[in-house]
Amino acid sequence: MRRLQRPFLYDPYILARPQSYALRQPARAGFGRRVVLLASLFLGPSVCGLCQGQEGVDVSFALQSSSVTLHEPVVVNLSIHNDLAEGVSVDLGYDREGNFEFSIVQPDGSTIRPPHLARRNGMSSLPQLQLQPGETYWHRLLLNKWYPFSKAGNYRIVLTLSTAVGKDSGVPAKAEFSQQLTLEVGDRDEKRLDEVCERLMRAAMLMNAETALDAAKSLSYVEDVVAIPYLARLTRQRPFVVVTKDIALGGLGRVARALSVETVVLRLSPEDRKLEPEIRAAARESSPGTQNPR
Repeated sequence: MRRLQRPFLYDPYILARPQSYALRQPARAGFGRRVVLLASLFLGPSVCGLCQGQEGVDVSFALQSSSVTLHEPVVVNLSIHNDLAEGVSVDLGYDREGNFEFSIVQPDGSTIRPPHLARRNGMSSLPQLQLQPGETYWHRLLLNKWYPFSKAGNYRIVLTLSTAVGKDSGVPAKAEFSQQLTLEVGDRDEKRLDEVCERLMRAAMLMNAETALDAAKSLSYVEDVVAIPYLARLTRQRPFVVVTKDIALGGLGRVARALSVETVVLRLSPEDRKLEPEIRAAARESSPGTQNPR
């Protein structure tokens, strides 16, 4: 049985935590909710908040950090708590991310709605989440998968979970949970980016599969030249090299699209330059859908 301590107040790049899991002890779930609520009081709505769209089911979103620099991963911690005396089911959509929507006010004041993530080949998480009475589910959303945050400035992010909540005693009913967070993106800081990449690389080497793969995915969205040697190392880094190589190549492809394949290759070690054909193939893959101005 997995136990949770300090659900949001940790450095995920250093400590081993699963990407998403449910806490099956009501007493500990209550503790987790108190941490979230206390964080909202001390840190303010820009970092943490609580929203409710179905009586007895509480959903909260909390930015892992409300202040980052350009090209850092932007992570939101999600919790869903069942406060009812009966079990509930919550539909999170494809890969447990398909039913989330985002509205982002950019630094210039314009508003966009990033598109839904495209389905991909391979395994994915089941969309339906089952929560017993008093149970809490935790999940980390890497927002860079939807939107690049490629300019410095202040952002307002409205996150919405549009879903169906079913109770053991009744039929599923539509529910919508929505919350606004604020994020400050500072100027590019090469030293800080290097530290972030180093921590993510160490986390990707851990034996906990979910933690390692979560760190690898975060590293793959650092679209900066600083990330190139770390991503190259990830293509040959065990213990999960079969999976992390594809993740790393995707990241190198994103950097190549932003800068150029030649820029990426020039920063590779002689040993890693054999990856050039795979990086070129990754760079040619379709980019995420175009953001829609509103």
